[in-house]
Formats: sequence, C-alpha cells, structure tokens
Amino acid sequence: RDEKFWQKYGRNGGIKYLYAGRVSKEKNIETLLDAYCSLATPDGPTSLMIVGDGPAAKALRLRYNRPDIVFTGFLEGDTLASAIASADVFVFPSRTDTFGNAVLEAQACGLPAIVAEEGGPREIVTSHDSGLVVDAGRPEALAHVSMPARSARVITILGYVQKLNNRK
Repeated sequence: RDEKFWQKYGRNGGIKYLYAGRVSKEKNIETLLDAYCSLATPDGPTSLMIVGDGPAAKALRLRYNRPDIVFTGFLEGDTLASAIASADVFVFPSRTDTFGNAVLEAQACGLPAIVAEEGGPREIVTSHDSGLVVDAGRPEALAHVSMPARSARVITILGYVQKLNNRK
C-alpha cells in the first residue's frame, strides 16, 4: 500500500472506491458512477477511481467530470498493483462476467469487494466472505452499500481491512 499513490491524481486521504478492468458498457460502470454520484459530493472525502480503458472510457470521462472521480486510463504491472493496493474498497458492478479475475487481484491486495449478485464474482466473494454482494442493476441498491456512512456492513469490512493493514 502506497499512501501517496493517489496524490498525483489529487486524491490523497479519504476512502477510495476502485474499479479496475475494461471500461465498456457490459461492465455496468455507468450504474456504479450513477450510484456514487447520488451520494458523494465532488468536494467530499470519498473518491471513485476507474482504472482501465475501453470503448466507453471517453464518454464516461466527459459525462462524469468531477474532481472526486478519477479515470486513470490503462495501468499495468507494479503501477496497477499499487493502484489496487492503495484503494480501500474494490467495486466490480459487472453482471456478465463469468469469473472476475480483477476481484481476485483486489482480494490478493487485501481489499474487500462489492460485486453484483449476477455473474461469477459473487461466488468468489461469498465463498471467501470477503465483501458484499449487491443488486448492481439498480444504482440505488449499489449506492446503499457503497458509502460507509450508509452501511454498517461496509464500515465493518473497512475496519477489518484497517486491522489487517496495521499488522503489516
């Protein structure tokens, strides 16, 4: 974990939600962005980091142009690993993925994951009891569990992650 990793994007401190993967319509990222925007204020302490590139990246970057939403573009190797490890919660809203390698990568970095109740990633999270499974088809359902101030379950998960990070 690099506490200064997000500084170059102007987002040091606060809770960072992260999506990493292909930025395309079928990944359901727009629902994640709508959920985040329904609760977070641009000048608030939380951030949403979208790591990746794809056919929907440019349009989403233009539509969700806020200081608390960061689109990094494509990252790989140690830079990608640092980005994931330096976030607080991994959010994977895809309802079509059959497995979700990105979820495993986030879990390997110690992040709890919020995943869709449809698709393969729900089995990874449920079987490892390492996050939350939500109805990612509805922005309001995703928003309800995504913001720590609104969800005791996410606060509990973040507390657990903090304890793990303090042991390192």
